[in-house]
Amino acid sequence: MKTSGRGLVGVIVSAAVALVLVFVFVNGSGVFGGKQAPERADKQGKTVIGKTMLAAKDSVCIQQIAEVRQMIQVATDPVEEKRPANLTEAHVTGALSKCPIGHEDYVYDPETGEVHCQHPGHEKY
Repeated sequence: MKTSGRGLVGVIVSAAVALVLVFVFVNGSGVFGGKQAPERADKQGKTVIGKTMLAAKDSVCIQQIAEVRQMIQVATDPVEEKRPANLTEAHVTGALSKCPIGHEDYVYDPETGEVHCQHPGHEKY
């Protein structure tokens, strides 16, 4: 019995399967994430890893704004409903007062007590 041909056939089949997998992975079929993520409003994050890191920082911005809103509620006079005139009066300082991506200061309206981020894409936070 000759078995030397079977080894060569096995190598060729394995190489063909590997080439198909590489082709599908590089060109994308939706199975391996070949679809491109939508572009961010701030035009940052060109790679998948970059967009993932910025998405994590988006979550940090949301959490920071929630914390700032709580600090404003604590600093608001419960009897007269007088809100702090600025974020410093609510003891919001340092990195907590800025967006972690664009480092823009959060916008605070003392009349309504609302806080928003002005970084592109964060307007609804």
